[in-house]
Amino acid sequence: MSPSSKTRILLADDHAMFREGVKQVLMSTAEFEVVDEASNAAEVFEKVQRSKCDVVVLDISMPGRDGIDVLKQLKQMDPHLHVLILSMYPRINTPPVQSRRVRRGI
Repeated sequence: MSPSSKTRILLADDHAMFREGVKQVLMSTAEFEVVDEASNAAEVFEKVQRSKCDVVVLDISMPGRDGIDVLKQLKQMDPHLHVLILSMYPRINTPPVQSRRVRRGI
């Protein structure tokens, strides 16, 4: 990605209304481009390969697969891919071990 290009984002959340709200906020700036959306884990993997995104905004509790497992596979697919985890929970899966795994990207 060149310094002058937009950051290409894949939004991954099972709630369409939430995705649309985040998309509107991101698209209101010149810095971001939402290149695709996914509503479940299987779509995330397919669309990451197809969209060539820079960042995945990932819901931690999507249907089909645990978000931590999705994150781990994404990092195996592309270690340089940036992933931002979204969660409505104050601590992801509450145990400190899970929080450390998320911070390390695995």
